[in-house]
Amino acid sequence: MKANISSAVLSVLVILGMISAKCFAEDSEVQNLNPHRINNRLNRLHRNSGNGNSNNDHRNDIHQGRFHSNLNKIFANLPTVNSPPITEALAPPHNKESQRVTSWEEWLRTWVANQQSCGYPGTAPSLQDLRIATRPGDTHSYGELGNYPWMASLKVSFPGMQPRHWCGGALISDQWVVTAAHCLFAIPPPLWGEKAWTVTLGALNISGHNVTEQDFKVNRIMVHPQFREQMLLTGEPSDHDIALVKLSGPAEVNPWVRPVCLPQPNEEPKKHERCVVTGWGFSAEQNKTSDILKQAVVPIMDFEMCKDLEGYDKWLTLNMLCAGYWNGGVDACRFDSGGPLQCRYGDQFVLTGVVSWGDKNGQRCAQPKRPGVYTKASAHVTWIQETIYADYAGLPQITWDKIVPRPYR
Repeated sequence: MKANISSAVLSVLVILGMISAKCFAEDSEVQNLNPHRINNRLNRLHRNSGNGNSNNDHRNDIHQGRFHSNLNKIFANLPTVNSPPITEALAPPHNKESQRVTSWEEWLRTWVANQQSCGYPGTAPSLQDLRIATRPGDTHSYGELGNYPWMASLKVSFPGMQPRHWCGGALISDQWVVTAAHCLFAIPPPLWGEKAWTVTLGALNISGHNVTEQDFKVNRIMVHPQFREQMLLTGEPSDHDIALVKLSGPAEVNPWVRPVCLPQPNEEPKKHERCVVTGWGFSAEQNKTSDILKQAVVPIMDFEMCKDLEGYDKWLTLNMLCAGYWNGGVDACRFDSGGPLQCRYGDQFVLTGVVSWGDKNGQRCAQPKRPGVYTKASAHVTWIQETIYADYAGLPQITWDKIVPRPYR
């Protein structure tokens, strides 16, 4: 594409930059599945993805991505974490014939075994009075290098411009990142696809280069087949707002780059549990992203209470969760989309949610009675595992070009 479209792209950025989002995870039970069953399930998901038979297929006004909170009693200071020795394999073996695992059961056992080393921060975060999006006059809390070593910055490359931070993500193995599906469509349609993206791991300050950084091109994008891309066109939130990004190569696992754990499939987060959301997004109403990674503690909100809120009642599904404070004050915001909501169990962090949507059209952050909404990670663990295994085993899958909305093809 020609460089003279840069000005047009900038104007698109102003419009598309209004989109926002949220994340959590760990797995341990080996299921009695085989490659054919996995392949059939994935194909069945694809066939059902466009039939509109969702239990929550509402179309009205609404909401896209972030968080909220009042900070009274939060985490006490965390002790120093003694993580286990770093191992080279925090993910199932790569596609080398000498290492190839052919059965689903064996692959899943390897995955589960490797979960023992996930979720340990390189340095334990201090989680007192943490804020991401705040009201004017409030202060921010910044993370430190190694606090959240699974944190990923998804950067988009517009013609004639340097790659810029667009969304967050979470490393779940040495070569796969979880993010929000809507992030991958929130750029001009001609740029859709793997070539538009790069992923940075091990970063604290995204305005410069950290010696701990690892940068990757994107090898493959797998959007959940039941995600409705109409969300981008109408401003409506979609169910199953989740996607997998395969890196161009395996990350080097170290104290600054390490996968987060996945939850048990369909495990329900505990009500009122205080978890942490992280991102480089906007601060309150200021139209500026943060150079330094920010962190905020938000409690898991009662699902029925959240569903009773105006607007939320039309869109909230059982594949989502709400987190934030009733009185507002702290929230994720624009450009935090796709980032993780992580909960701590013992010394390990588990991916609970993916930043997805929030107050009306993503225009406001940290407002009272407008909690952040996250894609529930536990509702998608089986899809995540089956999709990664299918890629590993070379099974046919739903590829990016089949997900792209038809009007733009």
